[in-house]
Amino acid sequence: MLLPLKLLTVIKNGDIEDSYTFYFFCKKLKVLLPIVISSIVNNECKNFENANIYNTYLRTLRALDAKIYGIRIYLYQNDVFYTYLCLYTSSNRFEINCNISDALKLLLQTGCPVFTTYKVLENGGIKVTKQLVSSALEN
Repeated sequence: MLLPLKLLTVIKNGDIEDSYTFYFFCKKLKVLLPIVISSIVNNECKNFENANIYNTYLRTLRALDAKIYGIRIYLYQNDVFYTYLCLYTSSNRFEINCNISDALKLLLQTGCPVFTTYKVLENGGIKVTKQLVSSALEN
């Protein structure tokens, strides 16, 4: 069963150059899923007018009349997230294996939904409890 995730925020990781943490939340299970990515947010990615691989990819999809309907994080193993970029046309649906950093760059440009499995949340997420929040606020 796939569970929807909501992107809460993207935060730069201290003084580490081009390192960011994406914070996703699964409301149903009350689990926070942090994903650390290097070289994700930069002027090239944010500037839609400049030619780069991500907006070239999006233009190619438009030319083929295909759309991104989501990103599916299907596995978390050895500190690595594995993802599919989910596409559709009028007659077909496709899932293309995609590097998590590439998928998240496309997410920033398209705002497409993100889904994952219970197992990914269990292995890579943080269960948000009242006690956890209270403890964090006290410190």
